[in-house]
Amino acid sequence: MTYSYLNKKGDKLSKAAEIYLKLGEFEHYCECLTLMNQWEKALAFAPRVSMSYWKQLSARYASYLQDETTEEAFPYLILSNQINKTIDYFLERGQLEDSFLVCAMNVRGRLTEKDPEEIEFSRDKAEENKSEKPDTKRVQRIL
Repeated sequence: MTYSYLNKKGDKLSKAAEIYLKLGEFEHYCECLTLMNQWEKALAFAPRVSMSYWKQLSARYASYLQDETTEEAFPYLILSNQINKTIDYFLERGQLEDSFLVCAMNVRGRLTEKDPEEIEFSRDKAEENKSEKPDTKRVQRIL
């Protein structure tokens, strides 16, 4: 009887999700998907609500994966900008090199979210520098 009840509940959630999708209620649609453990599908639709909602949903999914003790949580921790939790995630598993790598990339600013104005500034700066000749000495030192 319990299985029958759960099956009916899943059917109701599925129907509700379909209705929400048809109505353009994407946040409700995503929430129904999470209740049915269809997290990745919910994450695919979340940006339609907002980037903020997508980040929140990514963080919730990362927590869900950590609770399930799966090895798939760390990409969602990084995506939701939870760098300290990502480092702890690797430390708890004895993956010291991965923990160090995440820490180093965070210090270099590779993992943190950039401010949209900063991105525009860097694009403008790149346009200004197009006319300049590349510094061949610097390039040779890098190589």
